[in-house]
Amino acid sequence: MNPQALPPYPRDPVSNSKFASWDYPIGNIERWHAKTSLDQHYAAGKLQPTEYETRMVGIMGATMWSHLVAIFADLPAPGPAYDGKQLLKACHAAQKAQSMSPLVIILLPILLGVIFLISLGVAGPPGFVFSMPILIAPLIVISMATVDKYKRVYQNFSNQLNLQQRALLDEAANEEYAQYRWRQQQQQQIQNMFNNINRQY
Repeated sequence: MNPQALPPYPRDPVSNSKFASWDYPIGNIERWHAKTSLDQHYAAGKLQPTEYETRMVGIMGATMWSHLVAIFADLPAPGPAYDGKQLLKACHAAQKAQSMSPLVIILLPILLGVIFLISLGVAGPPGFVFSMPILIAPLIVISMATVDKYKRVYQNFSNQLNLQQRALLDEAANEEYAQYRWRQQQQQQIQNMFNNINRQY
């Protein structure tokens, strides 16, 4: 068996808390794609009829992506772990699981608001000017730390993949970024159009 063909996940990912961060619920679409992949392996003679039936039952009963990955753990591509968009979705799940606590996100603006009100009440407008670095610096630091953490999680996730899976993940990530940039450009063009209209009137 070719080690490069193996997905980088344990056979029983659900019981392994280390991998819980990338798991997510699936629906009929994911199960249908898994069935199609299994049909291809069966047609290629890689599975015996009993193996095929057993795995098919597992696919039909799967509720999490890790279930599908475990079913295909000893099979090369195609399979759930070789779908770039699904790999990216799993990576996003891992990033979300390791992102900043919602409590911190809620409490930080409140804390900065209190600092602002105190400085404004004690020192007036000059106090506001001097408190600006105190208000802005934490937001900049947290923003940079969040981006850095997302990059590290992405790299750690990518390091678990074999070369083919890594290429598929990077391709899906680049495609997602390109779509994000396109949406931004569209929004900017619309905003420029409205600005031009407002200037004319």
